[in-house]
Amino acid sequence: MAYMNKKVIIGLSAYAQTGKDTVCNCLKSYFLNQNIPFYRVALADALKDELDDFCIKHYGISSFENNKVKKDMVRSFLIFHGNLKRNLSNGRYWCEKVEKKINSGPNGVYCVTDIRYNDLGRDEVKWLQDEQGGSLVYLERMLDDGSIYKSSIKEELERMPGIKERSDIIANIRTLDDPEKGSDLLMDIQPLCHFINKKV
Repeated sequence: MAYMNKKVIIGLSAYAQTGKDTVCNCLKSYFLNQNIPFYRVALADALKDELDDFCIKHYGISSFENNKVKKDMVRSFLIFHGNLKRNLSNGRYWCEKVEKKINSGPNGVYCVTDIRYNDLGRDEVKWLQDEQGGSLVYLERMLDDGSIYKSSIKEELERMPGIKERSDIIANIRTLDDPEKGSDLLMDIQPLCHFINKKV
């Protein structure tokens, strides 16, 4: 593995179901092939870690559940808790959880897969760019008819344009027939890979 004397942090932002984790996995393959250490972190993972024991004890469902039916049963609770902790801390709570994880980890590229908010005083975008010196990547997924995929969630439609304006780079990706074949996106994300490489 190549030696790195620093940590490079990038944050992915996009509508739900755009393919943030798929892009992260593709970036991981790209950088590991260059022997550059690459790590995925997520604000939502910190939330799930905090609530997993509670959800299992009271609902019999892990907060990391992958089954959609079971996942949806605890989803509203996770969202409520996540937003309440964020609001009570002026946007800091989950950022600081992830920051501790990054600070205690080895040098390398860190990809935060879920930058979603920029509406509180010291929220996720400000934490990423202004405090961590990280780069905000806004993803847009192109549909087969050439249009850009948009969420059906009203809150996202209202929130995401402002985050897009703060982005350091916009990456356009195609819609995959099989999301498991994330490697098919490698050509799409070449400009993003080069952008990150300049910071490594």
